[in-house]
Amino acid sequence: MQFKFALLSGKSASGQNLQFAVFGARPTDDSEVGKKKLLDQLTTGATRRGLTIDQSALAYDDKGEIRIFASGELLEYLKKNGLPPWTHFLEA
Repeated sequence: MQFKFALLSGKSASGQNLQFAVFGARPTDDSEVGKKKLLDQLTTGATRRGLTIDQSALAYDDKGEIRIFASGELLEYLKKNGLPPWTHFLEA
């Protein structure tokens, strides 16, 4: 299966340079555990291909509404700035 994702660089609130990945993928298990498992699998798959990812997120459509699963700082960034354009694809 192929997943689209965006890879971005930015500074954290503390000024640290970070690499972020936002994966366009809907979990089959919508529980917290299911979302975390999918996010971990996709992040691991991307890092195995040589990409550096400090923080990552899932973004998916749920009945016409975009849902984002991410940690606090990345979640706030995405809420404020919206989803970035997709820049990569990952076979998983």
